[in-house]
Amino acid sequence: MDNRTLTETFERLRGRLRRMASSMLGNDDDAEDALQDAFCRLFASGKPMTSDIMAEGTTVVTLRRVCLDSLKSRAARRFVSLDEAPEYPTEASAVIWEEEAVADMTRILTASLSPMQKSVFEMVGAGMDYEIVALRLGITQESARKLMSRARKILRDEYRKMNGYG
Repeated sequence: MDNRTLTETFERLRGRLRRMASSMLGNDDDAEDALQDAFCRLFASGKPMTSDIMAEGTTVVTLRRVCLDSLKSRAARRFVSLDEAPEYPTEASAVIWEEEAVADMTRILTASLSPMQKSVFEMVGAGMDYEIVALRLGITQESARKLMSRARKILRDEYRKMNGYG
């Protein structure tokens, strides 16, 4: 990815990224610092991006890692009484944020599937039996299973590429 694509992607996502960082870190100043740090890491990495979807996923993952690093270092160096402790996101908001992050990652990853693979993946993921999926799509059960298997392989490979596992 060239610097322009990175900058455009980052600016396009800036509002959502700031909300995500703010919800994780508990205040806007730390969120802005995390955004800048994530941008600098991405800029310095020079990691080639093959699409805007991959750039978006990598940006979100990088910011999440920066926020987690910030929280770890904050916990390691600072001890305050409970009366002085800042309010951190509640467990419920952390669960909601994690669900949103998983939904975003799933949306980004499923963009690489064919329409038929995506349909099978969504139906099976919603708890439908292969028999029902096959009937609804007008294919055999074996075809539905094969499409699901291929979809899983594509998603696994894309996830590994996105996270630098191979």
